[in-house]
Amino acid sequence: IFLFLLVGVFCLIFLDVSNIKGSVVDTDNSNIDNTYDKYVIKDDFNIRNILSRISEDCLSGNFECITIKAYNYVVNDISFVKERNKGRNPKQSLTIKEADVYDKSVLLASFLENAGIKTHIEESNNKVIVYAKKLNLLKLYNEIIKDLHKKPLASREVVLKKNGVWVVNLNTSDNKPITIDISAKSEYPFSLMLFPNEKEMNNFLKYKNGRYMTDCFLDNVTIAELSCLSSSGGKLLFISKANSNKFSGKVFRGGILLSDVKSVEINKEILIPMDVSLNKPLIYPGMIN
Repeated sequence: IFLFLLVGVFCLIFLDVSNIKGSVVDTDNSNIDNTYDKYVIKDDFNIRNILSRISEDCLSGNFECITIKAYNYVVNDISFVKERNKGRNPKQSLTIKEADVYDKSVLLASFLENAGIKTHIEESNNKVIVYAKKLNLLKLYNEIIKDLHKKPLASREVVLKKNGVWVVNLNTSDNKPITIDISAKSEYPFSLMLFPNEKEMNNFLKYKNGRYMTDCFLDNVTIAELSCLSSSGGKLLFISKANSNKFSGKVFRGGILLSDVKSVEINKEILIPMDVSLNKPLIYPGMIN
């Protein structure tokens, strides 16, 4: 009996030591829990207050507008760091204004949840994706275009004489092609044409033989709404066909189509995926690679 009790006590001690060692392994950085939904703060006064400030241009209940404002804030106003902070606390990210991709995802989800937008976070293929539920895809696209066109590359309101011109220089800092959206109107007809460079434009103005891009050409119109692809250094030319022609035109960085904004269906719900690691121009909710 004594020997039996001695073996039992030894087993209990062994089990206790095993459990203690197991808890140490669970907290080791090599076995990090990748479930991020549990770190999302869903009801917080300070987060709602900041969200209200950054989305003040959005009408009440315009969840698509709020989503874009929150996304832009997290991507552009919170500095990116590679190191993973412990705790995944979105309030800390707001305080220090920096976060890794995981903390940015938790912060974005916290913003959306406090706006009444349900979210889910998933990590796969070295990406952390925030899924927003019950957003309208068409409304989201319209809000993206509205945000994209908030700051035109060029804008002009002028009275043009006959054969008077307005020229837009389309130089880019990286010398890469640029897609532009053009919106223009006038009291009397005008022509619009895009030249690959200044030399071709001058040849056209002087000798009428300059080479222009035929897919970005309109003649004798009073309204223009189109998108064009221009080389860096391209010249966009508007020419008035009449005297005292009241002309207004705007040129925007553009090229986003409705088909560029993606949605996925999970458990019979339509969700918009968002990747906050995409710190590139012209990236919006739903536009992931």
